[in-house]
Amino acid sequence: MNNKYKKFDGTGVITLSDDSERKAILSKGKFSLQNRMFHAKPFLKGEELEEFKKNVFQRRVFVNYIPQYITNGDLRIKFQKFGDIEDAYVIGE
Repeated sequence: MNNKYKKFDGTGVITLSDDSERKAILSKGKFSLQNRMFHAKPFLKGEELEEFKKNVFQRRVFVNYIPQYITNGDLRIKFQKFGDIEDAYVIGE
């Protein structure tokens, strides 16, 4: 199966051999793969994970009635004037 154009909405975990490598990835934070921005974050579990999710949910804004031709990039550009956009995606794109 050719996954070249598969949409990436999942998560991944990277195990590194050294903590300095982990810190280097986390300090950069944002990456791009096949024209899609993604973010590297610390691996969290338990209460730390729940607090992180709560924080993310509080910062999300639901946008509806988006025309079908709008892309993830279009959405990001439209709302960048309000500040740094961590992630922007059209559901079902």
